[in-house]
Amino acid sequence: MSSSSSLYPVDVKHIAHLWKVLGQSFFGPNKYTLTTLAGRRKAIAHLCQRSPRTIQNITTSWDSITGPPSGTAVESNTVPEDDVNETLDPVVEAEEMEGVAGVGRHLLKESEYGKIRAIIHREYKSKIHITVESLLPLVEEEVGVEVSKSTMYRVLRRMGFRYQDRSTKHLFGDPSLKVRRTRYIRAVRQFRQKNALITFLDETWLNEDYQFRKDKTNGTAEILCEDCGQSHPSGSGKRLVISDVVTDRGFVPECGLIWEASKHTGDYHGNFNYQDYEKFMKEVVVPGLKEFARLHGYDTVVIVVNNASYHSRLMPQFRRPKRVKKEIQHWLNDHRIEFGARELVAELWQKVTDFLKNHVGDRYYMNDYLKTEEGIETVRLPPYHCDSNPIEECWARRKGYVAKQNTTRKLPDLIKLWEESADIFKPEDFPKLFAHCIKLEDDYWDIDTKEDRIEAVGDEQADEDVAEEGGDLEPLDHDLDGDNDLALLPF
Repeated sequence: MSSSSSLYPVDVKHIAHLWKVLGQSFFGPNKYTLTTLAGRRKAIAHLCQRSPRTIQNITTSWDSITGPPSGTAVESNTVPEDDVNETLDPVVEAEEMEGVAGVGRHLLKESEYGKIRAIIHREYKSKIHITVESLLPLVEEEVGVEVSKSTMYRVLRRMGFRYQDRSTKHLFGDPSLKVRRTRYIRAVRQFRQKNALITFLDETWLNEDYQFRKDKTNGTAEILCEDCGQSHPSGSGKRLVISDVVTDRGFVPECGLIWEASKHTGDYHGNFNYQDYEKFMKEVVVPGLKEFARLHGYDTVVIVVNNASYHSRLMPQFRRPKRVKKEIQHWLNDHRIEFGARELVAELWQKVTDFLKNHVGDRYYMNDYLKTEEGIETVRLPPYHCDSNPIEECWARRKGYVAKQNTTRKLPDLIKLWEESADIFKPEDFPKLFAHCIKLEDDYWDIDTKEDRIEAVGDEQADEDVAEEGGDLEPLDHDLDGDNDLALLPF
């Protein structure tokens, strides 16, 4: 198009005015915003009927809000001032922007943003999971705006929505989890300083028909054919339950166990009970770990386990007794634990349980007691912290190997594949897995102790202020009461 037919000549003042208009952060009935600089330059190029490269060369050093740098001359040499004011209406109509590729999708009014937010809040209130894909048809139907997936993603970002793992947000708000996490991290750190063999034990499952859910297809076939990828079985087949122990040196020899599950559906935990688990620990795991520690020169053996029900059978003296209410009240009185006269037996026993957990730790678990008798220490992962267990990554890699190689879908072949999958690890892989978990522990510790560090800095400042004023910190008038010891614990 010739310059004589241009709507706006290349004039810095025109461009500066458009730059500010299109960059406004407010909305109105007919006012719009273009948040990306590339989109703004495209729009200006369209309105001025010039190439985007020309506009980019002019605006390269411009501020995203104010436009040209202060002191830059922006006088118009080609268009009179009146013409500028007449043609550059601060209200940019949507129709003018429709010719700009990739721009019209960004033109959302404030009311439309509000409608989108209302849709999201309504879906969350109905406990419906929201994704960009699921939001697009709702926005098109209820707001009347058709946008692409990438545009909707940017719109949600502008509105302050972020995709994040919400399943662990409560981990930093629950005081009891914070306490258990802190105890766990402190315990494993102490054992690492004592030349201890730290091991992680866990269980997982594997179905006979285990394979990847997705495969490459030609995208056109609607029935089974040679371009459709592998056929996926309708059922899951028989199930294997697997248990193993891993260290930073690799899997511990002779400590693994594989057996066919009696239940082929539901949670694999239903195929394991405390009798089987305690027998497995006593006859297989404990001897294997002690021999492994002896060969590699470790002084202590530590087993880290999760909180599965079969790991957590209470010792007989810590189980809820079939006693009358007065006996439990008498026990609480002996241990100086306050309770109400009208509290139920269940409420009273909860106080007993809480007291034991706080003052006895994990020693009230039968399995932990048995391992302690064998000279092996037990540390329990805090709930919902499977990311701190390096064996979880081992499970994922080994299952990936099985899924690729599982062509026969027969149980004997599946067992063979699982045993082969242990060879995919190199010796240097295991220290990396453990280092990753240690980094997670450090991150958790930094978050949990942040408040204490802030208070410590405040206390130091307060002490300095007192010293500057010539005052002294008064000692306590009395020592702690010696009668407050725990002499009446039932163990």
